[in-house]
Amino acid sequence: MGIFGSFNAWPSGDQELIRLLFRIAARMHELTVEHQVAYPTSLNLAPNALPPPYVPPISVEKDDMYTGTDPVMTACREGISTIMTARYAKDKCTNAQKPSAQHSELQRTASMLLASLLEACQEDACFSHLKEIPYVKEDRLAYNVITVDMSTNVWKIPGVRLLFDIIDTVTRQKLIVTTNTAELFDAPDPWSSLSDHRTKIASALVALGATDAKLLPDTELIAYLEALIIANFVNICANNKDVPVSYREAYQLGANDLSDLLADDPTPLTMEKMNKVTEKIRREIDNRKLATTPKPPASTTAKLACFETKNAASAASKTTSAPRSARDFRRGNGPLREGFRGLTVGDKSPRVE
Repeated sequence: MGIFGSFNAWPSGDQELIRLLFRIAARMHELTVEHQVAYPTSLNLAPNALPPPYVPPISVEKDDMYTGTDPVMTACREGISTIMTARYAKDKCTNAQKPSAQHSELQRTASMLLASLLEACQEDACFSHLKEIPYVKEDRLAYNVITVDMSTNVWKIPGVRLLFDIIDTVTRQKLIVTTNTAELFDAPDPWSSLSDHRTKIASALVALGATDAKLLPDTELIAYLEALIIANFVNICANNKDVPVSYREAYQLGANDLSDLLADDPTPLTMEKMNKVTEKIRREIDNRKLATTPKPPASTTAKLACFETKNAASAASKTTSAPRSARDFRRGNGPLREGFRGLTVGDKSPRVE
């Protein structure tokens, strides 16, 4: 991006502060990813309960990420403090003037940073959508003036937030889409639970949203696809004759509700609607005191094992057996078949009938 090409041309003092702001944005992204990974386990859900949609950390939580005990953030704050102390000494600031001097220094750097980032985003189609993010528009309306809160919690500075979103966009685009989204099109496994199936497709849905930066805001389309996949899973489990009857009946209750819902409501299927269906199935499985997932029938497992054994034996036979001509000769099916039949033991001449 353009900002990195012109970075070395900036004054050394600005470079040092920009590096710290960049590190803050990068660390904030790392902490946010860790927050998302820990999200389901932090809710203490019941064994069969489906986790609600992920809720990103709110502003107060991000304040804690920045001002907390994280070693990287602590080092960044200390680095900014060192730069500001040098600024105070250079300008001979009194204690009363220090807050204003810090705000002025951050304001100047923040304006340079945001302008450079927006220019670079404008030139790259992968990032052009970022210039329309609400906080960028709000900053434009505020004439790029940062608030007192931003000078304290510097992660809120628009340029730092834009760095965060650039890092996030790059990270998402690095996903191997053809691999990660393949699970969306796999046949549903009736021997897994609703929760397992939803977890399985979660990363694929994230990858699908990352295939194109312009697709990221279209959460309704992704949610619609997720709802369709879950609905298909319910119908498969309700109609699969190999699934135990008790499970099929539980899923059939959900499938019936789904059928009525689609008949009465012509609007697109949503996860909010599907959550009601899956919650009914979950309660029914709990009421029947069933395990989370059904066990495949023993006969099915045995047949599969037998089939795999035969395949393995066949493959081994093809690998180790003699060539066809030799086999034919040994069993009397080769070109010497008649002559072989016409010989007696110890006689090398053909027998005359």
